[in-house]
Amino acid sequence: MLIRRSSRTAVALVALVGSVCGLASVASAQTPVLIDINRYSLVSADSSPANFARIGASVVFSANDGTNGTELWITDGTSGNTTLLADINPGSASSSPANLTSFGSRVIFTADNGANGRELWITDGTPSGTVLLQEIVAGSTGATSFSSAFGVIGTFGTPNSFVLFAANNGTVGTELWVTDGTTAGTNLLLDIRSGSPSSIPSGFFSTGGKVYFLANDGGGAGLFGNELWSSDGTLAGTVRLTDIAPGVASSGFSIDAAVNGWGYGVANNLAVGNDQEPTAVNLTTLEVRRLADIRPGTTSSSSQEFVVVGSDVFFRGSATGTDTQLYRVTFDGMGDPIGATLVTDINPSGNDNVGNLAAFDGRVHFAATNGVSGRELWSSDGSATGTT
Repeated sequence: MLIRRSSRTAVALVALVGSVCGLASVASAQTPVLIDINRYSLVSADSSPANFARIGASVVFSANDGTNGTELWITDGTSGNTTLLADINPGSASSSPANLTSFGSRVIFTADNGANGRELWITDGTPSGTVLLQEIVAGSTGATSFSSAFGVIGTFGTPNSFVLFAANNGTVGTELWVTDGTTAGTNLLLDIRSGSPSSIPSGFFSTGGKVYFLANDGGGAGLFGNELWSSDGTLAGTVRLTDIAPGVASSGFSIDAAVNGWGYGVANNLAVGNDQEPTAVNLTTLEVRRLADIRPGTTSSSSQEFVVVGSDVFFRGSATGTDTQLYRVTFDGMGDPIGATLVTDINPSGNDNVGNLAAFDGRVHFAATNGVSGRELWSSDGSATGTT
């Protein structure tokens, strides 16, 4: 969806649209389709498509056509059916849609229409069905403290379905909000940390009928710092789950991936080491397991990008701070995590520079360099010989 000088980005977008929508034409032909959105500006101008979210058989996203600014677009993966869905901030100004989140037959997102500030919007994929859901802060300044991702359970219009997000209404600070996709059903769910500063919920992850997130209750008497919480969309069902860093200290643990009842991420567990390392939490028993001390001492291994491939979990981390490599979680015979190991040293003489992990067709795909070919596309089945 870029102009022709940026064809690699266009190919990636078409592949994404195909994978998200399951479009037969893309899947069968395997032929990239270049859709030139910004054809009204300079020859070298990009449309910069981003923030993709599925809605039915289509994908909505943000893009700039050079005339209307960065607005909300929709596509079915073909040029003829790629259109401006709504010019939310009329004219050349941009509404800059962000936080696009699929919610069944709707997409929840944030945008600035130029009059209400950045607020919560919803679309059913039609121009008339793209509307301001709620003005959380009255006036043109808007609720600017939305988190970068929302947590979703269920689908729009069905029981016990909701979207969790963080927002600042100008009164209680950035706290936990919930919406069922209706104006009446959009409310502050819980003021986790009264007063200032606020709890700033983040890292929303949905699994097993709940949304898990990181929030800071402020520490102090009876409080626990920045730890893992969960919510079923109700006030009574919104609770702190763990205290990985004992007392008022903060573990900073949020879930990046989950499989077989365990959530994976990084945590600072002061009981076993004062640094951020790969960690697993049993979401039923709340047992906490530090999987490895990849970078010994008090410095973090910068482990991140946890990806589930079948029953395996991969992530990237660094034992030195200068060499980012591919790691794999190890399991016992019951499927419970017991450790983490390096898959292979792709670049023995330098930085593997592993990143952009993604699961596909039973393998983990990622970018890396072997010191010879530059940074290119790699794939692994979790073994050294199967990493190519």
